[in-house]
Amino acid sequence: MPWLLLGLGVTARRTSRYPRQLDPLIVRTVGGADDLKRNRHKRREVRTARSWCREPEDLSRRAREAFDVSRRTHAGDIAHRRALRADARRVGGVYRSLIPPIVRARSAGDVDQVVSDLVRGIELTV
Repeated sequence: MPWLLLGLGVTARRTSRYPRQLDPLIVRTVGGADDLKRNRHKRREVRTARSWCREPEDLSRRAREAFDVSRRTHAGDIAHRRALRADARRVGGVYRSLIPPIVRARSAGDVDQVVSDLVRGIELTV
C-alpha cells in the first residue's frame, strides 16, 4: 500500500483543492487497489474473485453518493437536478465497469491493469 499512498500524496499535493466529500471514496478505492495488488496471486480462487467483484459495486454506490450534488441546486430546477443525478450515476458506472476485467483476469498482469485503472481514476478524481 505504501506505493499507492505515495503516488496519491504526490497527486493530492499537486492539486490545490478537491471536494472533501470524496475522501471516503478515495480511501476505499486506495484500499481496493491495494487488496488487488497484494492478493493478485489468489486471482483464481472463487472467494477472492467474488470479494473483488463486490468492491466495485460498493465503490459505485459511494461514487454516486459523493458525486450527487443535486441537493445543492434549487428545488424547482428539476431538469438540472436530473442531469446532476445522471452524471453521478455515470461516475458510479465507471467503477462497475471494472467487474468484467476482474472476472476475466487470467494473469497477474490482468489484475495489474485493473489496479492501474483504479489509480488513474483516483488521480482524475483528485
